[in-house]
Amino acid sequence: MGRLLEKWSVVIVNNYFLLFAINGFLAMIGMKYAAKLDLLIMLAASVLTASYLLKKMVFFDFLVIVFIGVLALSGYVKDYDESLWYLGCRTELYFIIFFFVGKHPSMRNLDIIRKGIVPFLIVCLIGLYLYFTSPSWYMEYKMEIWSDQDDAGRFLEMSRLSAFWPYPYWVSYGSTIIYMYIMYLSYKVGTISKKNICIMVFLVLITLLSQQRTPLAAIAFITIFYCVTSIFFRKRTQKRTMFGSLLILLILIMCIAVFAFNIISDEMRVRLLDKLEAFDNAQMFLKDRTNIFRDFRTKEISLLGDGIGRYSHGAYFLGKRAITDQQYMKMLYEIGILGCIGYGFIFLVTILKGLRNIKGNIFELLIIAFYLVAMTGANCLAVFEQHIAIFWICCGLVFSRQMDNGRKLWIKE
Repeated sequence: MGRLLEKWSVVIVNNYFLLFAINGFLAMIGMKYAAKLDLLIMLAASVLTASYLLKKMVFFDFLVIVFIGVLALSGYVKDYDESLWYLGCRTELYFIIFFFVGKHPSMRNLDIIRKGIVPFLIVCLIGLYLYFTSPSWYMEYKMEIWSDQDDAGRFLEMSRLSAFWPYPYWVSYGSTIIYMYIMYLSYKVGTISKKNICIMVFLVLITLLSQQRTPLAAIAFITIFYCVTSIFFRKRTQKRTMFGSLLILLILIMCIAVFAFNIISDEMRVRLLDKLEAFDNAQMFLKDRTNIFRDFRTKEISLLGDGIGRYSHGAYFLGKRAITDQQYMKMLYEIGILGCIGYGFIFLVTILKGLRNIKGNIFELLIIAFYLVAMTGANCLAVFEQHIAIFWICCGLVFSRQMDNGRKLWIKE
């Protein structure tokens, strides 16, 4: 019975993108009472976590568990809304279990992304249709969700492609993850197939229409990164093939970018250009993003923070002080100096372990780097729709590959 439960849990987690897409669709058509598949994913992740910890737990795993417990307990004893504490534990601390899911032997082959490509592309195609046709029922759904925003905020969100969700993170972050994955696999075989080139160009279009800086920057970086490595670190025959494929990809990306700029409205074009111009001055971008929450500047930063979830999106909807788009600042005020040191330690150890076998962990390290950069302008470790599960799974995979280097192979390639 236990093995059967574990087997089905693997199937559920590996179908993360499909289940999450169905969940978003149900919520969009007004069936929120049935949109509970995210909880099913979390339940399956809990089973895999328990399975791993009972068999393979090491000292670092124990430290991570203690860290989670300390953050939860320190928030619980603080004097603030209990619902916010519960929300913080559920949407931030509990997600860390995917770190242990990533260390589970059944997750080693990244099936969670491979099996998610087709469902993700289908959602993006539907999202593209909804974006350009904008049926009345779809706009009513979005306007109802954005009722708390001013006209400028509503217009901004209406100009972004977001498919079944009110905000574009699911499609923009997902596009980036899948683009990186296809590029990584293509680099391993030394060429990019025609089918994969078409998929990657389509993902670039989706990311452009979602109008988010970090995913666009990540796709640009990963493309340049593999262009450079193809020139300097490939054999001569593979160099020609891979570089030729990348050249075709770049030309098509430029064409799709021109196409996207010509089909969107003037107002949307100006907004997108403003976002792209932010790449020229990263310091100014960080300053502007921090200024959104300038009322926190005079607030003292404590050792243990003010409590997990205290300044979350939940606090914003309750009309309380909130930090909704700056993960690092949110962490600093919610979990304090010690909490930030704890997270920093986990990230640093993960990166150092990954660098010890950089060829085997390059994809995971790029995903981790993407999220660490994205945290400067989004709360991407606090919202499930931003694919936080993929981030923590990649962290766990780095550790499982470390075991592989020690000749403790769980699954043969």
